[in-house]
Amino acid sequence: TLRRPGYPHQAWITSTPVDKYHWTYWLYHPEEARAGEYIDPEYAEAFGEHGEGNYVEFHGHTRDNPYGGEEHYQMMIRSTGINTPRYKRELLGEFTVSESMVLPDFDPEKHIVPEGKWPGKPTRFVIGVDFGWEDPFAMLVIGIDYRGHVYIVDEFYRRHFPEHLIPRVVQRAVRHYKASYVFPDPSSPGKVSAIRATGCPVWTRGINKWGEADDPTTGIGIMTWLLRNNLPDGSQRLYISPRCTHFKQEIESWVWPDDQRADQNRKEKPRAKADHLMDCLRYNLMGMNVLGWLSPKSSLAPQKYEARFVA
Repeated sequence: TLRRPGYPHQAWITSTPVDKYHWTYWLYHPEEARAGEYIDPEYAEAFGEHGEGNYVEFHGHTRDNPYGGEEHYQMMIRSTGINTPRYKRELLGEFTVSESMVLPDFDPEKHIVPEGKWPGKPTRFVIGVDFGWEDPFAMLVIGIDYRGHVYIVDEFYRRHFPEHLIPRVVQRAVRHYKASYVFPDPSSPGKVSAIRATGCPVWTRGINKWGEADDPTTGIGIMTWLLRNNLPDGSQRLYISPRCTHFKQEIESWVWPDDQRADQNRKEKPRAKADHLMDCLRYNLMGMNVLGWLSPKSSLAPQKYEARFVA
């Protein structure tokens, strides 16, 4: 048996992969699981010592099966769709993000685009800030061009970042991108005041509202709208720089609690884990919405702009 000591035991498991929060993902992909915070600490402690290097994964596609694989594939895509988490899991044999994603319309192949292939150049920038110590201190830079394309341009993501350096780092980011506003976490007034003291254009009013994904007045609702709707010219609204690696990890691991699907009626908040850049995203989008930058009638052509500093 596998418990008998003194033998080089081996075991074979055949299964359809689950999502990236399942304990088997930690066994077979420990580095990716740790980087994406896809597993609870108790699982990491239980499997971390002997998980790396002892587990090998082989996966196959449904279409590879010479005995009816193609026919089964064509039948399944009618219900799974193509490039959905269920499609990748059941037909490609891949570990995927959870189907309870807060933003299930996110598609890395579509939305992560090198800057050289962006349809325009951002003319205005904002910076969202989320504070932390054990949790990371995070900043997210978002730009928008005069046609209404939204660009997630850059990120800053550090654990145990000294608190006294935060105002300086934010100030440097504001100067580098000539950001019109900084939208920090309003629940930390002391840290917000320290950033404001450097002369940064801080705005905190109306940026921390929660709500359902289909509510366009919330950060989640605005992001859902950006992902689902194109501009009148047919181009997609949202583009993400490949340099924003932590953003990609967080958006894929940002899920509703209790494995409830995003299309269900809900009032609770998403699971508060690996959501630091997601908070920055919400602050930015809520602030941009308050300013009217995301309105179809908003004119965002380059112009002299007088910033108002509102507590």
